[in-house]
Amino acid sequence: MTEESKKAFDFAADTIKQLITLASGIIALTITFSKDILGSTSTVGVYWMYISWLFYIISIAFGILALLSITGTLEPQSQHSQTPSPSIYDKNIRNKAAFQIISFLLALIFTVIFGIITISNIKEEDKENCQTGKVECCKIKAIHKKAP
Repeated sequence: MTEESKKAFDFAADTIKQLITLASGIIALTITFSKDILGSTSTVGVYWMYISWLFYIISIAFGILALLSITGTLEPQSQHSQTPSPSIYDKNIRNKAAFQIISFLLALIFTVIFGIITISNIKEEDKENCQTGKVECCKIKAIHKKAP
């Protein structure tokens, strides 16, 4: 195997590991603050967060499978074997890595949708509170008017 091929496998494995780390971190962060995050959103918004968690977990699973595929592909082959040299473009690696990336991107999209729903719900709650005369909301509104 050439030096370029070794580097390609190293970079592919590093990318997979980074996506696994990001997905795990986002899940941990949102679960840690779920009481604060999920408390101020509607039921529909909560479902978007659950869907994003599911896709992050799917991304992690495909990432692990892709790493296992890389390991299996790099297994030393016997000298009498007629198999071609290993490549990061082998189907068993490429498909799993593609599913990992796609599920990670979908999870990010669902997280952004959840954020938009949550922010719009907070703004509507602020409007309702100001109309009912709650003092805290009016203070917040006055601060926002002063900001450029």
